Amino acid sequence: MSVGFLGTTIGSLLVASWFATALSGVLLFQAYHYFRGRPAYDHAVYGGLVTLLCLLDLAHVICIMVSMYRYLILNFGNNSAVMDLPPPLGLTIGLTASITFIVQSFFSWRVWKLSRGNKIIPIILSLLLTARLACGWTTTIKAIKLGTFGGFVLHVRWIFTAGVTLAVASDVLITASLCYWLNGSRSGMFHMDAILDKIILYSIETGALTSIVSIVSLICVSTMPRNLVFIAVHFVISKLYINMFLASLNTRNAFRAQKESHHTSKIAPTISFANRKFSTDHVLENAFAMQPSSPRLYPTCGIMTSTVTEVHRDDNDTEYDIKSTQFGGSLSSSNMSVKIDPEY
Repeated sequence: MSVGFLGTTIGSLLVASWFATALSGVLLFQAYHYFRGRPAYDHAVYGGLVTLLCLLDLAHVICIMVSMYRYLILNFGNNSAVMDLPPPLGLTIGLTASITFIVQSFFSWRVWKLSRGNKIIPIILSLLLTARLACGWTTTIKAIKLGTFGGFVLHVRWIFTAGVTLAVASDVLITASLCYWLNGSRSGMFHMDAILDKIILYSIETGALTSIVSIVSLICVSTMPRNLVFIAVHFVISKLYINMFLASLNTRNAFRAQKESHHTSKIAPTISFANRKFSTDHVLENAFAMQPSSPRLYPTCGIMTSTVTEVHRDDNDTEYDIKSTQFGGSLSSSNMSVKIDPEY
């Protein structure tokens, strides 16, 4: 068996396992950062999702390590074992499908929140995500039963390809939907629109990253089905999804700080655009699942009314009592008395 063949089979899996393990370390750091700086108001569901994804990633890493141990240690020197497909290796495909389903469902929920209840896109996404999950686990079950990469290529490759294609389609639809509703939420305020620009750019970058890696895996399985490069590329996909999810949670503090800084310094823009169909505050709270860290800091517009009551009259002047009342404002009411010349 040639060195080149080993390089594109076991060698590619070994290198991919290094990258996958490194990305797992990054996501563990992000998970630690999330729990360490987690706001008190943050919904328990977010913490549960982070924990679940970390456990799924741990299972994914264990499957990779067990597979590599079987290839490199238990079957050392046994070249015929190179094209065997160990059950743990097949299991990584189903775990990746589950992780992809959870993360994309989270971003689909954001799309629904941003669209204020639009049902068409979320329904389409639900169908795509469910089909992708089914393809992933069907691939895993059939691959484990077959036990060889030769059987995988002949009987299961089309299911694997369909699953990854559905994941790419979901990424594109989620990214396009987020960009559409975010762009439609511009208020004309430079500061707030600048924040929206950052969120849009972030959405495009993260969606493009996972899509590109998935497309590379599709190209490899289509053009090089006789080696294991496509599985090697597939190793890192789940890590990218989890890191994308955790990064979106951890960046909320930065965007929240910019949002509240703006609200405390600007009065008129808040009043002028409070009733927009897609208000900027609504967008910032839902684009990154943000909640206000303190009671809303919206400046209010006071309504001043004056009541003039004659309280005393003499020969020289007339004294009036002017009472001012303010509703909904931060300024306190005041009473003052003035003397007015009757000639005026």
